[in-house]
Amino acid sequence: MENEKRKGNRGRLLGLIPALLLAALAAGLLLSPKSAPDGELADRTAEAAAPYLVEEESFFSDFVIQKGAVYGADDTELDRVIFFCYLCVQNPSTETLPVSITGDFSADAESGLVTERELQAFFLTKETDLEEHWKKTEGTVRMMPMVNDLILLEPGENCFWVTFCAPHGESDSRQNRLLPPIRIAPAEDFGCVLTVNGKTLVLGPESAELFRLCRAAIEETRSPFPRIRDNRQGPYIWMSFRAGEHIDVTSDSNRYFGDFAVYSNDFCNYSAAPYYNSSWNFELPAGTYDALMEALTELGEDTETLPLP
Repeated sequence: MENEKRKGNRGRLLGLIPALLLAALAAGLLLSPKSAPDGELADRTAEAAAPYLVEEESFFSDFVIQKGAVYGADDTELDRVIFFCYLCVQNPSTETLPVSITGDFSADAESGLVTERELQAFFLTKETDLEEHWKKTEGTVRMMPMVNDLILLEPGENCFWVTFCAPHGESDSRQNRLLPPIRIAPAEDFGCVLTVNGKTLVLGPESAELFRLCRAAIEETRSPFPRIRDNRQGPYIWMSFRAGEHIDVTSDSNRYFGDFAVYSNDFCNYSAAPYYNSSWNFELPAGTYDALMEALTELGEDTETLPLP
């Protein structure tokens, strides 16, 4: 009788083992770290590659109050406050990134110095002699505002001067000399319609390197747009940079950053078309055309060919 009881208990215990194993397995699955979904991993990767401000190397420099239009883009007689800031931005990716930068000037709006809070950054120069640069340009930047509000970040650290502009309020003083909170956002739908050697291409964000080369070349001319005689020679590269629909120039979502025709003799014709009925001729540094052709070669032929719009 006693032996039969022991056999029965042993059988019941053996019957519980599969259930216990299943319970332990379920607990292990609950306690083990879950792998992130593919979407979350992609978001983390993109966040790691996103540009960020190097705060210890960036600073607010100064501000001035000027009468009338700052960039020559309108005829308003309102006083404007122009803030000068030096920004260092790290680009962890391996490509040139087109971005926009805004500053939160809420503290200055609350103190009455300006009447707007969120201000757009305008690229000014990489030079460190800011006061002399401002005198040379006589209150204007080197290119149209629609071009300069696009910041081009090379791979690695990028350090440059920017200006923020806002209507003047009732106060003439700033409460502190701190750099305002900075936000960096990718430029949406940036691209370029390009014609070279009789072939027309539509490029996407990868064309940011071409735009960077053009703007760097203009920066090296040491003058915004010297008017010189037309000296176009040889083949040329025609580039129209924009963000938004590249054909519908009347679209509200369209932003043009200018048209460049760079010739093999490094002569350039620049136009802020279609919104400005004017253009400039000027000489670019030697080798600009070759640098553009080399950049195009590196981009390869993985592009969409379209008829010239």
